[in-house]
Amino acid sequence: MLVLALSLLIGIAGHAAWSVPPTAVNGSPVIKYTNPAPTVTTAAVSNITDTTATCGGNVASEGGSAVTARGVCWSTSANPTTADNLTSDGTGAGSFTSSITGLTAGTTYHVRAYATNSGGTSYGTDELFTTTPPTLTIVVVGNVGSDGVDSVGGTPIPGTIDCPAIRCGADFNRNDAVTLNVTVDAASSFQGWGGDCATFGTALFGVIVMDGDKTCICAFGTALFGKGDIDGDGDRDVLDVRLCLQVARGIIPGTSDQRVAADVDDDGDVDETDARILAEFVIR
Repeated sequence: MLVLALSLLIGIAGHAAWSVPPTAVNGSPVIKYTNPAPTVTTAAVSNITDTTATCGGNVASEGGSAVTARGVCWSTSANPTTADNLTSDGTGAGSFTSSITGLTAGTTYHVRAYATNSGGTSYGTDELFTTTPPTLTIVVVGNVGSDGVDSVGGTPIPGTIDCPAIRCGADFNRNDAVTLNVTVDAASSFQGWGGDCATFGTALFGVIVMDGDKTCICAFGTALFGKGDIDGDGDRDVLDVRLCLQVARGIIPGTSDQRVAADVDDDGDVDETDARILAEFVIR
């Protein structure tokens, strides 16, 4: 019996932990089996945005049995577990990458890698990261006046938005209530708000809560081939949206004036973002 027990111990010692305590049953040693949990480390957090991040880990050892689940878990509290939010990123030993989604802007999180086998779940170190703060982007369209005093103002961090240009923006603390004010030049007229500020209508001010990234369109009196007026008829309508999409997708090349008018966000390129912004303004 003792010879058989020792042979069994030698045959599988590389895969599990066995011990022979000083107790015995019917004169024979009692061999006890323990199944160690895996060994796992947490990777550095990268690619952090307002709602996503990239992490991962490395299963250095599977322990006493095969790793059947691995990934990362996260929470706003220290030492998160698999009872919190988690990813599932394969099985077995080796490194893995995890995509963390559904986060809240401007928030600090804890994240740990985990690995599970039949012996239990192990965790890597607790890593901290903070998502980027919510950004307010102001897009000004139309005729903003000859002296450029048309502006949209607010109270961001650390100063004030002054937006006489076509596009500007600033970061805020999460859930900040930001008041936006419009100043109208004598040479133009204010037509109203669009995008995430569409509910302001034609009011010269409004308050927006920064619970995430926001884009507000501020429209002034139009001029021929002004931003968004792609067909040059003095108005922005569904036909302009269609033309913008056609230019963005390369269906039509568009004249130089039309391409300038279609570049609603003034980033130097005509793409589907321009069409979306224009569509939001048209249907507001």
